[in-house]
Formats: sequence, structure tokens, C-alpha cells
Amino acid sequence: MAIPLAVIVGLACIAWLSLRIFRFCAFRSPLDDVPGPAWHSFLTGNMRPLFDRQTALSYQQDLFEKYGPVMKIHGLFGSKVLCISDSKALQHIFREYSTFIHAPFVLTSMRVFFGPGLLSTEGHPHRMQRKLLNPLFTVNVMRELTPMMFSLASELGDAMLSEVLKSGSRVDVEDWMVHASLEGIGRLGLGHSFVPFHEASSTDNTAAEVVKRLADIFEARKAALENEALDDMNIMSILLKEDGEVMRNGGDRLSEEELIAQIRTLLFAAVDTTSNSLSRILHILAECPDVQDRLRKEIRAAKDCHGSELSYDQLNELKLLDAVCRETLRLHTSVTFSLRYAAEDAIIPLSKPIRGLNHKALDQFVVPKGTEIILNWQGCNRDKAIWGEDAMEWKPERWFRLPQTVLEARLPGIMTNFGYRFAMLEIKAVLLAILDRFKFSLTGEEIFWNYGAINFPTMDTNSSLPSLVLHVEVA
Repeated sequence: MAIPLAVIVGLACIAWLSLRIFRFCAFRSPLDDVPGPAWHSFLTGNMRPLFDRQTALSYQQDLFEKYGPVMKIHGLFGSKVLCISDSKALQHIFREYSTFIHAPFVLTSMRVFFGPGLLSTEGHPHRMQRKLLNPLFTVNVMRELTPMMFSLASELGDAMLSEVLKSGSRVDVEDWMVHASLEGIGRLGLGHSFVPFHEASSTDNTAAEVVKRLADIFEARKAALENEALDDMNIMSILLKEDGEVMRNGGDRLSEEELIAQIRTLLFAAVDTTSNSLSRILHILAECPDVQDRLRKEIRAAKDCHGSELSYDQLNELKLLDAVCRETLRLHTSVTFSLRYAAEDAIIPLSKPIRGLNHKALDQFVVPKGTEIILNWQGCNRDKAIWGEDAMEWKPERWFRLPQTVLEARLPGIMTNFGYRFAMLEIKAVLLAILDRFKFSLTGEEIFWNYGAINFPTMDTNSSLPSLVLHVEVA
């Protein structure tokens, strides 16, 4: 008599779970001496409060203040997970990328969503792709893209003014920032406008439409390159030219599937991070009208001196604008964490010793093969040992004279990401355009920032629809 498949699967699950429990109880791990919170349950460990949309930010901050930059937390079924925000440890993990690989389930998920792109590959394919992508975001490329970015930002200002005059001063700025980010990556990334500002302000269906049309846009750009008619300035055109140059020099070129995956990755990575960073800056400036007024004064002085459209270098000379952007990304980084997986037994050094549960000082510790590691960027960016006792405060002026501890830490993360220049160009150009024309203030309604792979705002704790409503008036 054949045994039903459901019974076989059930017995296999019971055996696997029994083995997990036995290993947890019978074997000692090098991580046992690392401090951390007790689990909430054997089934889910600390995962539920650690990633809860509404409470994760405060829960993580409490853990960081209690246990410091290195802690052991509990994953599913008793697994031990490291949560690290120590700067030296993060540098080591980044440098030893063949030892600390992306978590396998993350790579699989990324490949399903984006294809074989930069975020879903390891080893030689990843290095080859990164080498090809690095020239896309050089300072010279950013200088070439700056006039187009200012043109886009000016159109955004016109469209927002039309809404304010037509519908009143209560404006969902999150929707406009998403719209601007989509158009930014569309025009400057793909050489294609998806939703012109004068046609609509809603972006509900735009992302899905972008994915559908991406292959057609790619084929049109490729055909133009083959006919030697590809003379427009955008990221996709540069990528195709770079790939063709690699082929002519006898190097390893990317497949068509890999090229499309890069654009898809860039599209999704750029839109949510940039739009939510812009929304966060506007929210903070609405809370700090004195800084907003000073920033508007700096912007208008620059325009009086250089004209309505600044060059890339002139834009980066605006010290307060740069400080506001950097301080917001420090304190409220859009991407709060990333995951790694120890492919082999390894030793991780620390910038300062921690006290283990055995009461011994640990300046390094052993990480067993198979350990999952959470790289806590937000914890690193709020570490008082690096940033000072006021690390939890939003103070743009700290960037005028950074403490030596920050310079020595050489922090990895968002500000060393290869797409950082492009994101900062768009953020600064948009702020330059709209802060000159509008004054932003709070409506009196509460605004909630929700935790996720990318943090996002809502106007209701029960809502998962990104929204940030501010009072907007002509300045």
C-alpha cells in the first residue's frame, strides 16, 4: 500500500524540526557567548518584533542601546542570527565577499523579481556586472545628466503649482515624489517618459506599466545602437555602448537577459529609495521651518548668482543642501538592513571589544558556517561612539565639521553605493526646484513611518498605502 505524499512530507517536517531542536539543545555554538535578547517563541524567535512594520524601529533602537553594536538574536526554529552594526565588522564583511555571501533565499527572490542582475548574482558574474556598471555613475556622466534633471524638476514644480492652485494647499507630496522618481529613472535612465507630469499625478499603475514596456524600450535602444543612431544621453544608452566596447575589446559581455536585469534592478532600486528619501526630507523640513527658510535662502542666492539651472559642481557647492540630504540619509536611511550568509567558518573583528555572556571581553568572534547575519545600517548610523552623544538628533550642521571618529570609521553603506551620485543628483535638483517655489508645513495630522526593506510613510497606522500629506503654499 502506497504511503500518501502528505504523510511523507509531514514526517519529513517532523524529523527536520526534531533535528533542529536536538542540535539546539545538545550542541554549543561559538555564538552562545554573544549577548542578545531572549526569544519571543521557539517558532519565530525575535523575527516578528524585529521586522514589525509599526514597531520595529523603536524595538531595534531599544536592543541597540541595551546590547550594543553586536548582538545575537533568534531566528525561526531556534536558529541563531547575528545582528551587526559595528563599523569594522561591516567593513570586514564587505571586504570578504566570497565568505559572507548574500543569503541564498534573498538571491533567489531577487532573481525571480529582477532577473540575473547585480543584486542576484555572486562571484565572477557579479564582479563583471559591477565593472560594467561603475562607468555609468561617474562624475562626468552626472554632469551630462544634470540639465535634464533640472528640466524634470522644473516640470514637477509647474505641475505641483497647478494642483495647489486648483485643489488647495493639502498635497500628498509622497505621490509627487514617486512620480518624480519614476520620471527621473525613465528619462535619465531609459530615455523614455512614462507619465508626463501634466497628464496625471497618480502613479498607482505606473510601475506595472514600466515593467511591461521595459523590453520594448530595450529593443528600441539596441536597434538604434546597431544602426549607429544611439546618440541620446541616458543610463541605458551608456550601458549598451559600454557593453559593445567590451565585446570589441574581446572581454566578457553581458547577455541580453543580464542587460535587461540591470535596468530592471536600477528602476526598482532607484524609485522607492529616492522618493521616500525626498518625502522624509520634506517632512523634516516641515517640522523645522527655520532650517527650511535658511535652505530656501541658500537656494535663491545660488540661483541669483548662477541662473535657474545650476551645473553639477555648482549644485554640490550648496553646503546646507548637501548637509540636509546627508543628515537625513544618516538618521533615516531608506534601506535599514541587508542580509548576509557565512559560506564557511570565519572570524569577524570588532572596532571595540564587547563583553560576552561569559564576562570575557571579545575583540573578535567566530562565526560558524551557515550563520545568517543582519547588517544593521541604521544602528551604525546612530552609534553614539561614532557620531557623538547627539547621534539621535537631526543636525545638518554636523556635516560642516565631522568628528574624527566618523572619518576614521570609514562607514560602508548607502553613501558608498555606486548609484549614490545619481540619487543625490535627483534629490538635490528636486529640492532646489520646489523649495524655491513652495513652503511646506505640517497639517496637524499624524504621519507614520513604516519599517520595511525600504521605509515608507502613511497617514494611518492601519494603512499600507504610501502617503505623506503636507500643507503646501507658494513661497
